[in-house]
Amino acid sequence: MNRVSVDSARAGQIMSAALAGVEYADVEKGMVILSQRIKPQAVEEFKADIHVLYHPTTIKPGYQSVVHVYTHRQPAKIVSILGRDTLRTGDKGTVIMRFMKKPAYLYRGQTIIFREGRTKGIGRIVEVYPKTAEAIRTSQPPT
Repeated sequence: MNRVSVDSARAGQIMSAALAGVEYADVEKGMVILSQRIKPQAVEEFKADIHVLYHPTTIKPGYQSVVHVYTHRQPAKIVSILGRDTLRTGDKGTVIMRFMKKPAYLYRGQTIIFREGRTKGIGRIVEVYPKTAEAIRTSQPPT
């Protein structure tokens, strides 16, 4: 449903809002509204258990794809594959992934989808590695 007015939204729901006093340029797709009590932390790297649904060759560290977590999406790179060297179609494994552009709000248990060309896979975040506010302010996009 698009452009349907509602009086409220609950935690976990996907919605959009018109926020008075917030500039359009300061808001991006995938951003979340959170209570400060949650103590949200930006995450650049995370560990995920993944299942490669299809990939024409082998996936190894350095492989890049677009990662989708709910409404957030951005390129990410596999930094390491734990316990093995590569993954192929049908394989399951645990990987460390790093966002290529900027940190995002993630938490354990979230489902991820990754794709690039014909490659497709799914997974679940099992651990996150938060960045400090100072590290976020001074960091440059990963190369």
